[in-house]
Amino acid sequence: MSRTRKTGAGRPAPLKRVQRSVWVNGMRTTIILEAAFWAAIDAAAAEMDMATAELCQQIGTEARAGGEAMNQALRLWAISYHRDKWVREGR
Repeated sequence: MSRTRKTGAGRPAPLKRVQRSVWVNGMRTTIILEAAFWAAIDAAAAEMDMATAELCQQIGTEARAGGEAMNQALRLWAISYHRDKWVREGR
């Protein structure tokens, strides 16, 4: 289950912060990321034929095992995923 709430009124659309609640390791976790990062994660999940919540749980499990903050791990994962995709496509 994922719930979304926008914060940061007055910011350009990609920079608006969006809050979502996801389950990671049986615990409900609230994550706040910029809209552009959520869009990148949503797109990657769709390309991988996964629900966004499922992808967040997978990334979150790895992040917690490594002692990383969830929002930081999601941002870095999204950048890495799309960078690698562009390289594979020769962009």
